Amino acid sequence: SQVVQAVPTGINSALVFISSTTASGTSFTISNCFSATYDNYILQIGNVTTNASPGKFRMRLGSGTAHAFNLQFVSSGSASYTQDSGASSGNVINLDAGYVTKGGAITIGSPFLTSPTTVGGLIQTNTEFNIAQGIETSSTSFTDITFSNTNAVSFTGGTIKVYGYVNS
Repeated sequence: SQVVQAVPTGINSALVFISSTTASGTSFTISNCFSATYDNYILQIGNVTTNASPGKFRMRLGSGTAHAFNLQFVSSGSASYTQDSGASSGNVINLDAGYVTKGGAITIGSPFLTSPTTVGGLIQTNTEFNIAQGIETSSTSFTDITFSNTNAVSFTGGTIKVYGYVNS
């Protein structure tokens, strides 16, 4: 016997590809990736590498240095719990020397809407996993996201792909 699945007319996928960016330099911005078309997004992260240690992957909404996420962060490598907050923080992923982010996903809720923006995700490196969840509490509408690293450590490769969740 066969199983037949009915798919509503006009729906091709629940996720729509928006952009792909190569991680390079001490910081980079993915511009115009958030819009009124989608309320929520997922970032697929793969094989992001750095040139030195210590490096911490930071994620901020917009293209400036403000609007970091207030985060709760857990890493299996250090078996510790930390909380980062304020414009000088925003740590999401540890990328210490020799670490490669094998893959992972970060969900971002409502970055374009004029409401607080949420973030949550799981990233797997060569030797540990990192879990982060948090919120950016302003009611600002954002179109961009910026990634940076600490201590002048540079990104040397890897990709970040942005997908929008179809509103239904």
